[in-house]
Amino acid sequence: MSPEDKLKRIGSIAQSTLEYTVLFGVIVASLVAMEVYLKRGMQGRLRAYAGQLTEGMAYSPGATIARSTITRNVTEGTNTIMQDSGSEGRLKISESNVQINQVTNRSEMTLNLIDEPQEGGSVKLTSTAFENNGYIPKKFTADGENVNPSIEISNIPEGTQSLALIVDDPDAPMGTWVHWVVFNIPVTSRIEENSIPGKQGVNDFGMQDYGGPSPPSGTHRYFFKIYALDTELDLPEGITKQDLEEAMQGHILSQTELIGLYSR
Repeated sequence: MSPEDKLKRIGSIAQSTLEYTVLFGVIVASLVAMEVYLKRGMQGRLRAYAGQLTEGMAYSPGATIARSTITRNVTEGTNTIMQDSGSEGRLKISESNVQINQVTNRSEMTLNLIDEPQEGGSVKLTSTAFENNGYIPKKFTADGENVNPSIEISNIPEGTQSLALIVDDPDAPMGTWVHWVVFNIPVTSRIEENSIPGKQGVNDFGMQDYGGPSPPSGTHRYFFKIYALDTELDLPEGITKQDLEEAMQGHILSQTELIGLYSR
């Protein structure tokens, strides 16, 4: 074998060794990551990658909530706790009740199982102005009359003392944009068009009022979120969405959402 051939063979062996070393490193890293995940699961900390979940809030079986980057079902043993519904960027609760225990960042959170089912069933939210995941008419946007659409609320749980409503846009370029914050709404089956149904918080336009969709460009989603509470909240007008969410913790009997779209 010539010196040139020997050098080529040594180089080939070295390259193969390097490739196997890299592959081995990848396998080890994957096993370590899997071990960490399984340990967390054994500790009862179910982790999901999903958006629009709020710390302290409970979700009933069958409820669907918005999600952004979930790529797999969340399980505990053989029980599916949360599953990708397969459409419309949503996450579905199944089998057991779950509660958001801790939100560590915008897309990662820890879930706790709730042993007992929530009382009163799941509240439902609809509108005659638009269907869920349908387009909001121009009348109810900043390009039109900028008044709130009417919404219908049904299946309100027994024991509900007040309702709260949050409307926000998670697709805003600077993060979720708040369009309406209302609380201490008397228990009712309908919020009328162009109305002030309860005490109002401040939105991200700096107003204590409804601010209609006004996306800078493209199609945005607008979440109308209703909460059935077991109490009236001792809060002043002008609070923020965050203030309301914190005050509602531990008082939510049921909640749901209606999604409308608007484009420019």
